[in-house]
Amino acid sequence: HFAAELNKKTEGAIPTVPETKPEWEKVKDHAIQILLMLMMVCYITLAKWGISVFDCFEQPNQPGRFFLDDAPYIECFSAQWYSLSAIGGFAVAIYVIGLPLLVTYIFARNLVRVRMGDMQCMQRYGFLYKPYKPNAPFWEVVILVRKSMLVLVTKLKSQSPYMQGVWSLLIYAVVLVMQSRFAPYRQARHTNMANYFVAVNAFAVFSSLIFTSTFLSEPQQITLLHVNFGVMFFGWG
Repeated sequence: HFAAELNKKTEGAIPTVPETKPEWEKVKDHAIQILLMLMMVCYITLAKWGISVFDCFEQPNQPGRFFLDDAPYIECFSAQWYSLSAIGGFAVAIYVIGLPLLVTYIFARNLVRVRMGDMQCMQRYGFLYKPYKPNAPFWEVVILVRKSMLVLVTKLKSQSPYMQGVWSLLIYAVVLVMQSRFAPYRQARHTNMANYFVAVNAFAVFSSLIFTSTFLSEPQQITLLHVNFGVMFFGWG
């Protein structure tokens, strides 16, 4: 009886075929995923290279003359340096600043589609959204900003290691507070692991500040170094 009723209802209906994406669209999705992933993995390395062009120091025995910290044989504000600075400035604008803006644009443009479960959007950009909760979809941008800030502190404060440590500690503290407050990852263990590693980095920076100061004796410095290694090895394990 059920089969007969079903046949009556579906009589004359046009069978529907699930919509499939063309093969070239699938290739395009994979290419975009690979390109974005490579750019994000290489972000710190390429950001350091771009910013290092502007990291100059003054020669103590040659007042008024500046040289690159990573390449002391290149004098800043020379013709060679201007050529490098043009390339470095382009890299900073396109990569250091452009990549976070690009990811923000992708998030803002596709946020509604992702929340509605659009599979086509998820197939292309899902790796940017899936690790995080729906109320924290922009966390990948926060991570990129954190990386860029640390690179800026590392390269532009290279002549002042103490200030490097102070600013790095401040960045880690802000990130740790935000990460604990929003708990952005879908799984609690991932949030806990991220908090742990940020805290370990902050502890290592704080220990380096103490280690380079005159507050501790040599045996105390060695003990502090052992504690740092123990904490880091535990985290890696």
